[in-house]
Amino acid sequence: MIILAVAGLSVIVLTKTVTIHRSVFILYLLLIFFGIFYTFVGLINHPMQIGNVLKASTVTVIWPFFFLFLMPLFSQWEDIMKPINKTLIYSVLFIGVYMLFAALAYLRILPIPVELFFNTKLVEGKYDASVQLFDPSITSLMYLLPFLICYLLLKQGKQEGNSVFILLAGLLVGLIAMVVSGRRALILNVLLAPVLLVLFLTFKPSTVSASLRKSLITNIALMIGAVFVLMLLLIQTQILNFDALLDSFLQGFDTQRDESSRVRGSQSVGLIQSFFDYPIFGSGLGTSSQYVIRSYDTPWIYELSYLAMLYQTGLSGIIYYSTMLICIVYFAVSLISKGEISLLPHLIGLLCFLVANASNPYLAAFDHLWPLFLMLGFTNYTKLKKS
Repeated sequence: MIILAVAGLSVIVLTKTVTIHRSVFILYLLLIFFGIFYTFVGLINHPMQIGNVLKASTVTVIWPFFFLFLMPLFSQWEDIMKPINKTLIYSVLFIGVYMLFAALAYLRILPIPVELFFNTKLVEGKYDASVQLFDPSITSLMYLLPFLICYLLLKQGKQEGNSVFILLAGLLVGLIAMVVSGRRALILNVLLAPVLLVLFLTFKPSTVSASLRKSLITNIALMIGAVFVLMLLLIQTQILNFDALLDSFLQGFDTQRDESSRVRGSQSVGLIQSFFDYPIFGSGLGTSSQYVIRSYDTPWIYELSYLAMLYQTGLSGIIYYSTMLICIVYFAVSLISKGEISLLPHLIGLLCFLVANASNPYLAAFDHLWPLFLMLGFTNYTKLKKS
């Protein structure tokens, strides 16, 4: 990331031009100011937590600066969306294949040492004899799978020269990764992606051709049928316990039955109490609540990330941050309405990622910020191309 940022800065120096659209640049400055201001609020309110506040500032201040210097790279490469889309598609494929082989190794269906999958861990004992596979790469699928689903439904692969076989294979193994991971947020995102796509095209029907709109429902029905067949095959091979998966998904909405839901429930009570202690400007980024601690290693991070932001930045901060997110979405929607349909799968992917972030603190880690800044990069590239 640092190398890429230096490359972006070199483009500015060598070309003697700042290839960042004014509206995107202003949004970046506002985002960085958000991090700086509420970091200082944390230092003022909780000087004893200075270590945690400074650690959090690397994500809220330092990394946005690095991403800012990446923006010129988007403008120097013609049709940059095509290679990036290809990279994202192959990422789904590789993650899915990795998770599939890991599952087969743990089930002893394939004679592969499980030690090869050193990042993958078993989560046992939740649902009778069932287990889930945890791997850090699953977080990326929160964005990548909804993106790929919409990319397929909009038939963009044909326009960009991507093989239909690779796209379908990526979707297949991506769905298998979803099943073996048992991640409720990922299941929700996969269900949500086609719904958001249909809703968008209902309100913006002129965005795509009439023939594509007519085939959309048929393609969604075919996709659902394919998923049904896939699940039957996984049940037959004993990779999937459907009852356990369904029970796991439903328990996510029941704070009485599920441990992680109970933890989130207790967090919500403590964070709301803390919010009333600092209602206007919050306690400050990087600070922890006196009523609830999620982790002693990273006490400023909570699963309920938006509620944590309400506590840490107050009403002013949550309005500020929400406005910035709305601006990012508005820029994308306005460009899509003007014919930039290639942005739509990325917009759906970002929206699904933001939904998953509500119950998982993905945006509190620098390596999960890329969906947000990728959308800004594409917006910058498209706006410059049109101007």
